[in-house]
Amino acid sequence: MGSAISTNLFPYSIVTNVSDFVRGTKRKLSERDGQDDLEKVIEIAMHTPKRKKVETTAQYIYQALFSLKKSPYFASMFGGGWLETEKNSITIDIIDPLITINSLKIVFGSLYCDEIILNPVEVIPILATATMFQLDGIIDKCREVMLETINPKTALDYYMAGCQYGDNKLKDSCIRWFLINLMGHYYNLNQLEQLRLIPTPLMIKLISHPDLCVMKTEITLYVLLTQWMYLQLHQDEAASVTSLDISNFFMSRKGETPFLLTEEGQTFVCVFQNLRLQHLISHHMDVELLLKDNVLPRGWIHNVVLKQWRAYGCRIVT
Repeated sequence: MGSAISTNLFPYSIVTNVSDFVRGTKRKLSERDGQDDLEKVIEIAMHTPKRKKVETTAQYIYQALFSLKKSPYFASMFGGGWLETEKNSITIDIIDPLITINSLKIVFGSLYCDEIILNPVEVIPILATATMFQLDGIIDKCREVMLETINPKTALDYYMAGCQYGDNKLKDSCIRWFLINLMGHYYNLNQLEQLRLIPTPLMIKLISHPDLCVMKTEITLYVLLTQWMYLQLHQDEAASVTSLDISNFFMSRKGETPFLLTEEGQTFVCVFQNLRLQHLISHHMDVELLLKDNVLPRGWIHNVVLKQWRAYGCRIVT
């Protein structure tokens, strides 16, 4: 798990797809204006509608207008033995909370047109609607727009949509974004609200992934995880929490059971188990921090230290 990467890469890597989409060019952001430019680029991209062509022939339009064959959902409803077959009007139960009135208008309107206009800020409700009515063409167009606009504001929502609607390509693309940008974007006290939203299953997947990019050393990843864990335990504090609050919470437990061995901490064991512990003890100050935090079980640390010393002793003997 993990590969080292320069901190200078991240402001650029976050916006590569979006800036390409908006400007068609790439440029390196300076440290002074990088964050401001990032916000502007994302804002422009998310409010720029995308026109997507759909299949159009005379027969196709006829089916859309009169038979609704374009949608397997309606094709089976009006072509089979359903009660609705002979009715002039039907009632459809909308169970998915992501489906909106506007997304229904857009999707139904696309049945009578040869193109659909997709606004990135509304693309998830449109995807949900298209999935309900089994409109594969619109689902594909939604995926195209989402792949073009993965960024800090959309990555988690797109990932959750990919999981909910079984879109593996979208889900995998979002995971790749997180692998590159987890440390660069979320290792920042200004982004704690976004860090809090990352669910435990996704965090396990990222920390255990061999392609996760780690900035500086493994201890920075450990610190990020302690921040994330604190936020999971204190859901209402993300807006006002400081690094001192987080440190004090764990250090105040000195002499008590290591946090991961407590009932509260059991939920997070699977996440911390994926840390490369051998790289957490490479500097004495890092070891001191681990002991003061009292998060990791002492047995984890002792076992790694013993293994490292044995390996060191073997090298000396050799």
